[in-house]
Amino acid sequence: MEVNSGVMPVMHMRGAHYGEIARSPGGFFFVWTLWALGGLGGFIMILAARGLWDLRRSRPR
Repeated sequence: MEVNSGVMPVMHMRGAHYGEIARSPGGFFFVWTLWALGGLGGFIMILAARGLWDLRRSRPR
């Protein structure tokens, strides 16, 4: 089963020790990377949906 990168931040931020991770060495980079992956995944999902929608509309009947 593939997991979209749009849900990556949600999956990783559910832990009880999120604050400790953010304050640890490299934690800022980890959190920033999660947000970047989430934003990129959401953008890719929108582009994919638009592409599929356009493909369906342009198909000859």
